[in-house]
Amino acid sequence: MQIKTWIVNKIDFNEFTWEEFMETLFHKHEKTKEAANNILLALKEKPCTLNEIITAKKIPRGTAYDAFDVLRKSGLINRKDKYSELTLSDQFSLTLERLAKYWKKWVREP
Repeated sequence: MQIKTWIVNKIDFNEFTWEEFMETLFHKHEKTKEAANNILLALKEKPCTLNEIITAKKIPRGTAYDAFDVLRKSGLINRKDKYSELTLSDQFSLTLERLAKYWKKWVREP
């Protein structure tokens, strides 16, 4: 993921949009970005299973699982076990904080 300077400025001025957030996460992967958008918007309404989202939004299964992997690994969504409902998570912000601390330390090391 490459964060461009214009993104930082937009965040600082509270002008960063949802579309720009999704573009930052998925860059050139349009189908995966669209699937992730559908997953996140569905979960914002209510917790549900990935299969329910795939069926309701008519997302190709492979694309949905690719998007799910990115969303889960980044801490945006979570679930208790393999077949439980997905929920939005607050872990993404914690992950970014940890990543920022790691980067700051790494840059300063000889």
